[in-house]
Amino acid sequence: MQQPYHHLLEKQIQNTLSGAQKYDPAVQKLLKLVDQAYRNYEKEQQQIEEAFKECEKQYQHILAEYQSKLTS
Repeated sequence: MQQPYHHLLEKQIQNTLSGAQKYDPAVQKLLKLVDQAYRNYEKEQQQIEEAFKECEKQYQHILAEYQSKLTS
């Protein structure tokens, strides 16, 4: 059994494809590719966000050290 498509793709499928079109092998292949693209994008966005948070954490640490040296 196929796992559900990405939630945005599910909405697009419901709004654009008829029942018969959903089960066309060529359409199924395309939907799998689009689904994977959505999932890859979200994964990349999450990785970027995590990297940004880590950079911000390091920046705050360096800034705090710098400020403490100025006030010493």
